[in-house]
Amino acid sequence: MPHEPVEIFPSDPEDTRQSIMKATYGILCERGYDGLSMQRVADRVGIEKASLYYHYDGKDDLLKAFLDFLTERLVDVFPLGEHGDAEQDLRTALDSFFLNVSDAAGDEEATFMTPDFARAYVELRAQAAHDEEYRRHFTESERRIETQLAGLVDRGIEEGVFRPVDSHGVAEYLLYNIEGVIFRAATSDEGALEAARTELDAYIDGRLVTDDEAEPTA
Repeated sequence: MPHEPVEIFPSDPEDTRQSIMKATYGILCERGYDGLSMQRVADRVGIEKASLYYHYDGKDDLLKAFLDFLTERLVDVFPLGEHGDAEQDLRTALDSFFLNVSDAAGDEEATFMTPDFARAYVELRAQAAHDEEYRRHFTESERRIETQLAGLVDRGIEEGVFRPVDSHGVAEYLLYNIEGVIFRAATSDEGALEAARTELDAYIDGRLVTDDEAEPTA
């Protein structure tokens, strides 16, 4: 069942921090890592560059704060109880990533992992290969998302709709698939996202869902 993309950035930011984060996101989508500058962010927010430097030491400090913000928002909007059904919530969480990354329109008010941002995300991720601070931020982000996914699996086990599996092992497997979707969307013109999503559903049906709950396959 299709789901709406995850909403990360409200149409009307509540404060300066949200405005800065939304501006950072927009410029990353348009220009990538190299094209982001403190001046461009300040201009888009409508503040002096000196004011931006009051909050952040420089471009990389801003980007690390942006990664923290993105993780916070992802955790906030995770579908932990949207359907009152752990199985459906897990499928919704996966749909959010797959739908967003395949949405060529890329409405920044409604989505976050659009194809344009996927490319910027890969550029940011590359910084972690040599920068310990970037590595720490990405590690923390993954840990929190993995915890959310594992929580959905644990809830499904408690509800009796999932088998008694290693929830953190399942969450790691799903996270690797999500990361693979993002990297392939960013670096290749080919990629069968629908087929990959179908295979993840088959994994959920075969690995997680109890026999009484499994959906029939075509």
